[in-house]
Amino acid sequence: MVSHFIKRNNKIHSQSFSVRHAKQPHFLKLWHHHQEMELVLILKGKGMRFVGDSMEPFGPGDFVLLGDQLPHKWQNDLEYFSGSGLEVEAIIIHFEKHFLANALEETVEFSTLYNLLEISERGIRFTGNTNKRAEKLLRKIVGTAPGFKRLILLLDLLGLLAHTKEYNLITSSGYINSVYEKDIKLKKVKDFVMNHFQMPIGLDEIAGEIGMNKTAFCRYFKKATGITFFTYLNEIRIGYACKLLQGSNDTIAKIGYESGFNNLSNFNQKFKQFTGRTPSSYLRMIE
Repeated sequence: MVSHFIKRNNKIHSQSFSVRHAKQPHFLKLWHHHQEMELVLILKGKGMRFVGDSMEPFGPGDFVLLGDQLPHKWQNDLEYFSGSGLEVEAIIIHFEKHFLANALEETVEFSTLYNLLEISERGIRFTGNTNKRAEKLLRKIVGTAPGFKRLILLLDLLGLLAHTKEYNLITSSGYINSVYEKDIKLKKVKDFVMNHFQMPIGLDEIAGEIGMNKTAFCRYFKKATGITFFTYLNEIRIGYACKLLQGSNDTIAKIGYESGFNNLSNFNQKFKQFTGRTPSSYLRMIE
């Protein structure tokens, strides 16, 4: 299973961008990418935000801009999938990087906006008073009919974001967008892991995703990455567990299970192997 590509065509609805005020039981639990840039303001709901090589907790007020083709997903906590009646809410805008054609590059007044869209390749999380001002503009955009006035409001919003200093970049400085990896097989493996790391993954299953037997796959993955497949898988799981421990009141056992480990003993062992600490000592350290 590869990173899901979503194609949107706003222009068939006489719009250069799309706006959605989403209210639903949970967000799309799918590692995916698309050619449009994405602005997301979380109004309700919590969980873990995956963007590129970043895993961070999200909650109400989380506001990000993602560049085109940047893989991502918002994964809600387990209780959102248990029939609890919980709901998520967000305002989401999609637009293509060159939705103003050559104006961004050729119009002096748009230079800061052009820079904003360039650095969004790493994902941007906005903070502070910027979020409050942005929410007001987003709600105006939602309440305005498609057309010139709505476009002007979007430009006002992007202008605000282009001039603020209240932000941080989401992915690491060394992150290379996996969508552009030349090794398509390795990309398929990474995409599969991002979509399934919370479930058991066997060598036969992952090798079959790229048409190999498990012996050939193990040699291939070690040569391509320098580590074994299960080392890579456990790095993802432990990284996820660390984020949950930082922002969740769940028990250690539940966090281990949600991170893909089928028993507490195995979770404790792997956690100490990768972090040098047990989950309980890690918790004491960050409290």
